[in-house]
Amino acid sequence: MKFFFLCPSNLKFMPYLTYYDENIKGDKAYVIWDRFNSEEAAENKFIFKDGLVRHQRNIFRYIRYLFFLYKTIMVDSDSQDKFVVFGGQLTFFLAPYLWLTKKKYVIDIRDYHVLMRFIPDKIFRKASFVAVSSPGYKNIFSEKVDVVVSHNFYNYSMHSFNGYRGLSKPISVSCIGAIRNLKSQKDLITQLLNNNHFVVNYHGGGDILPAIKAYADLCGAENVNFTGEYNKDDEFRFYEASTFVNMLRESSSFNERVALPNRLYSAAFFYRPALCYEGSLLADMVKRYSLGLCLNSSEGIDVQMLNYFKDFSYDVFKRNCDMFLLAVKEDQEFFNEKLKLFNI
Repeated sequence: MKFFFLCPSNLKFMPYLTYYDENIKGDKAYVIWDRFNSEEAAENKFIFKDGLVRHQRNIFRYIRYLFFLYKTIMVDSDSQDKFVVFGGQLTFFLAPYLWLTKKKYVIDIRDYHVLMRFIPDKIFRKASFVAVSSPGYKNIFSEKVDVVVSHNFYNYSMHSFNGYRGLSKPISVSCIGAIRNLKSQKDLITQLLNNNHFVVNYHGGGDILPAIKAYADLCGAENVNFTGEYNKDDEFRFYEASTFVNMLRESSSFNERVALPNRLYSAAFFYRPALCYEGSLLADMVKRYSLGLCLNSSEGIDVQMLNYFKDFSYDVFKRNCDMFLLAVKEDQEFFNEKLKLFNI
């Protein structure tokens, strides 16, 4: 028996695969869409390339990958093999096969996609279980679907880091990882523009990065820094140097309202306050566990951040972070148990 992981992107963009690797024993194969032409060949990898180097793809590219997938899971697998389908889009395109197959499978959803509206409920009900990255996604499935939360938490336990060292000056507001939501980032830059008490850092990349850089240049921003892409193992240094972790985004879309970003877990792990807007599940979590500052608007953001630290107790904040991560751990342990059953 072999386990096939159907990966619609490069493995480096799918850190949650670690959970599957750790809990599923036996032969494994990865059917990878190499979107950035960077995947290293290996005996257990089936790699699909389409000549483009970027995240976005149109429906015709998906169909090409689909043919590659069908060949792999139908020709190179047998009736006892099992597989994991990652993403709503891929699940949509594989729906005819999932409807008919007698093989066992898991569906892993990290973000909602509009195509999921057109996936028959039977596809999800047939799955051994459906993993979602946020409890907010549970409501999109019927009660008959076995939905399990699997958080986007990266394990930094191998790193040592410094704890709270007092309120740093200037206050460092850092966006760490994929950079999204142009309006929120523009508002932040505008509100803190050349304020000597604050520095705004962007560590990572994203489709909107050129636009943010252009806006910072247009404003003559001298307190905004960009470091670009980085090695994941170096990420903890950015958290160490941060006062607030920038999680600012609008709540205009369903994903923005219910998704829990990776940096929420990382900020709690490194005991750094989150900075977000009201009106989302993220804000609800931040308020429930007192993990940082929730803003009603970007107006007066500098004053709000300074006021946050007036009665700040690092010991209390640290306990709050630990309580949040304990709840995450309990969810993850339940998910791990489900994977071990799937492994049998």
